[in-house]
Amino acid sequence: MKSLQKTAIHLFLFALTLSVYGQQNNNRELSLSVRQKAMVPIAAFAAKGDHLGLSLALNKGLDAGLTVNEIKEILVQLYAYAGFPRSLNAISTFQMVVNTRKDKGVTNNEGRKPGSIKFPDQKYQYGKDVQAKLTGRSAISTQEFVPVIDTFLKEHLFADIFGRDNLDFQSREIATISILASIGRADAQLRSNLRIYQREIMKDAAERYKELLRLNPQIIKRLSNKIVASYLNMSPETLSRLKTKL
Repeated sequence: MKSLQKTAIHLFLFALTLSVYGQQNNNRELSLSVRQKAMVPIAAFAAKGDHLGLSLALNKGLDAGLTVNEIKEILVQLYAYAGFPRSLNAISTFQMVVNTRKDKGVTNNEGRKPGSIKFPDQKYQYGKDVQAKLTGRSAISTQEFVPVIDTFLKEHLFADIFGRDNLDFQSREIATISILASIGRADAQLRSNLRIYQREIMKDAAERYKELLRLNPQIIKRLSNKIVASYLNMSPETLSRLKTKL
């Protein structure tokens, strides 16, 4: 089972290194934290309906620092990509894991519950704005054949689910990519979410650069790109692009 979890993580990392923009990325930027790595097998085993593997992954995830409510969010989000049966069954497995740990005297970190979402007059517009923010382009519908699917996409996925604030967008994309890679035959959606994940990485890199620029602008002038990039946990190429843009 350990080898399966490692394989899932390695496949995920390998997929991330394949730049959909035709560029090479530094592995440092694409590396996942311990908590993020724990999300990969949870989402993958849940999507496949492998409840033995999921049970082990859930225990490892909780031990790695994932909160109960973060994992709940991953399993709720699962329904949008793999259907309600997989989501409901995974939630049942998680409940058994939590109860078993409790019986053994293991204390789980419940974490923060999602805050209430205040939608504007039209939930559709809220979801459309979230989709545009993630993709970096207009979220105008191209679903002329079955228009209602675009309504479900924006109102349910991007408003109801992605609007819940106790799991950040980057974590949601990690879960989504793992789910799509596991269910298979969703190449277009997988490529799209890889692009979104790369955008989220670049946002983080830009924020780290802006913070250093605010706190100590002289260090950027005195030190080489390689040293500054290493300090900011990004590649020199990414730092050069940020310097040009910002």
